[in-house]
Amino acid sequence: MRKEDELSLHTSLAPDLSIIIPSHNGAGHIERITDEIMELRSLQIQIQIIFVDDGSTDDSPAILESLGKKHPEILHIATKGNLGAGLARNTGWRQAKGTYTIFFDVDDHFHPESVPLCLKHLEDLPTVDTAIFSYRYEREETASFTGMNHHDEKLLRKYLSGKEFAVGKLDEMGPLIGLTNYPWNKILRTSRFKEKGLKFGSTKVHNDILGHWHTLLFSREIALLDRVICTHVVHPNGKNLTNNFGEERFQMFDALSELYDLLENNPALRHRYSHHYWGLCDQLMNWVRPRISNDLKSELNERYRTLLSRINLDDLSRMKLGHSPNLAETIIQKILT
Repeated sequence: MRKEDELSLHTSLAPDLSIIIPSHNGAGHIERITDEIMELRSLQIQIQIIFVDDGSTDDSPAILESLGKKHPEILHIATKGNLGAGLARNTGWRQAKGTYTIFFDVDDHFHPESVPLCLKHLEDLPTVDTAIFSYRYEREETASFTGMNHHDEKLLRKYLSGKEFAVGKLDEMGPLIGLTNYPWNKILRTSRFKEKGLKFGSTKVHNDILGHWHTLLFSREIALLDRVICTHVVHPNGKNLTNNFGEERFQMFDALSELYDLLENNPALRHRYSHHYWGLCDQLMNWVRPRISNDLKSELNERYRTLLSRINLDDLSRMKLGHSPNLAETIIQKILT
């Protein structure tokens, strides 16, 4: 078979894995992350790489156009303006053709060697819809590495129970919903979440909350793997959106409202996981309150009270009489003050 025919056959097959990467002014990272992902081809994994250029003003469009001509696996989509990573992910998701999908960030590092075993497990276990990996951090200014945050590490170790791989239902592993809302440490069964209408939030910050909860709530089963899929780069001088604590932080409440809309539209899930949801709200408030400027704290508290007013009273009663009495009391006090 001629090389040209091999390439045509290679690209006509449905890909095993779609990798969706939103990017805003990521010109300095695009070629490097492409090279890391392209290593999957040597592992006999057919790929589709979807770059969603989210209103970049640097050389990203030209770089992506060039890479698209070089690699038929690459699809380049441009949004109309800087919409945020959540809407960019949704744009890419509509074009995902792979049997499985991962959402990644352009400035992080991809570990292709962790993928083949995961895909084999997913092929062997057709009711596993989400596979969750370990990850690590890189502090860019010092090139130092650390493991997962303590909370995530503790949860994964609990359910892995010393093994490298474990499978269970969310009903059996409910606290997993409290993992950090990262999109890049999960491989998803594409058909399942196309059917369930997966989407990320519309806000520029905290848009990954909705995607994280959606994938776990609607997974028939969840797999855990003690393998690193991502090195998440923490940039110096607070360049990550996570480090912004101005008025844009109020989008947190819009993101949480979008998630609560999802729960209200699925009453059985709201009934089962409401204490996890309100625990997340309380956790985020405790994180934001000491960091936001003093002149914004009054509005912050008012926005929180507005969100709390949506709580279902039956849910609140169960929390108070059951497994979350302290959280319930905190919520009551916040509503009344």
